[in-house]
Amino acid sequence: MEQDPVLIITSFRKTAFRLFEELYHDFKEQAGKLDRQTDENVFHQLCGRYERRLQYQLGLEAKDLIRTYKRNDILQLQQSLTEHITYCLLEFKRKAGSL
Repeated sequence: MEQDPVLIITSFRKTAFRLFEELYHDFKEQAGKLDRQTDENVFHQLCGRYERRLQYQLGLEAKDLIRTYKRNDILQLQQSLTEHITYCLLEFKRKAGSL
């Protein structure tokens, strides 16, 4: 495993983007089956389910990267990965809210 934090973060961002796109596509497909006027609460439940799934999958990916990281600046790496996970979750909420 490459120990350069820039390469690790770049790799994580690529993986995060792929996971984000896959889950958002699935979410959009499921949400498209709902009538927002009568099923607004179901829409929000579905949105929450997909957000938790995204957070879980990104968290697993980040933990795997951190577990193999052998340098002293591990806290900086953790912070960067956490910030990107937060960004992905906020972006998911933003996109989901615009449906």
